Amino acid sequence: MKNKWSKIGSIVGFVIAFYLVELSPWGSRSIEALNGGYGTFDMKQYDVKTVYSVLANYLPEGFIRIKYYYLVDFIFIIAFFIFQMMIATLVYKNIKSQIPRKLFVGVALIRALADAIENILLYIIITSYPSEHVNLVNLSNIFTQTKLRMIPLWIALLLIGIICNHIRVKN
Repeated sequence: MKNKWSKIGSIVGFVIAFYLVELSPWGSRSIEALNGGYGTFDMKQYDVKTVYSVLANYLPEGFIRIKYYYLVDFIFIIAFFIFQMMIATLVYKNIKSQIPRKLFVGVALIRALADAIENILLYIIITSYPSEHVNLVNLSNIFTQTKLRMIPLWIALLLIGIICNHIRVKN
């Protein structure tokens, strides 16, 4: 992302996508208001009992909003990945070794793929309710936990890149 406008577009896209998944009528806060404060499944650990007890409390409008949420979340996945790639370009541009940058990009890619698979599985679980899919819930939780574990790893790699840049500038 060498051009200033692509960086601005990446930031604006990320902010809009964040608004959509957090604050919009289809966002997680809206979902939280419809399910007694539980929120969405994709940012915490869950099991079969939790998923189906939360879904049992939904009214029809709740099902409509949660379906839209997981569809809108795909926009966030893409926007966040593009944002992460912009950050990688900025943080790792002066580091000669490509290994840290490849790790940084790999972690971001794993997070994005895990998030997308998680969304697909949760969408299937929600749209087929009241049928229970024990294996899909368990598999979805694995992808959720994978995604959540990639976030602190990505932040650690970001900090390492910043420190390496700082050391390189001093020398």
